[in-house]
Amino acid sequence: MKQIFVRLVVLVFASLLMTTAASAQQSAEDELLNNWLGNWKSTVVFKQSEWFPEGKTWVESNDIQWNLDGHLQQIVTLSDEEKHLTIQRYNKRIKRYERWVIHASGDSSYWIGTWDEKSTSMNWEYMDFGTGFTGTMVESSAGEGKSQTTLIMKDKYGNVLLDGRIERVRTEQQKN
Repeated sequence: MKQIFVRLVVLVFASLLMTTAASAQQSAEDELLNNWLGNWKSTVVFKQSEWFPEGKTWVESNDIQWNLDGHLQQIVTLSDEEKHLTIQRYNKRIKRYERWVIHASGDSSYWIGTWDEKSTSMNWEYMDFGTGFTGTMVESSAGEGKSQTTLIMKDKYGNVLLDGRIERVRTEQQKN
């Protein structure tokens, strides 16, 4: 009876380890998102545009971590000017990255991304749902623990609604 109990305990323990190991394994596409993990300080600069007629600059913090057993990456952005939650992931079915940005104001946006190995940048395209807007966002590394993002949004007539640049510096690395 004691041997059966010991074997049962070992079997349960082994199955727990295998489940943990399986959920910890990531695809190469998911592993790419590990580059964004951690806490970041970002300087946001928007040039004069339709949405920012006088331009605007602020500093924000970004906390980026995996959620739902490593299937979604969650980004919490906070500043006096901006509060939003971003969820991003690699969608194996469409073979593209997806990003949802939900602002405290209630506004939201949806982006589809592709990784460009040559330029080591993530290229995002805004998905329009009847607004007539177009948008591109390019995120690239600027060295160890640094990144930069350019963001352009236009209306259906080609007028620049938003022209921004974000410089990020990692303040704390997180484990995946």
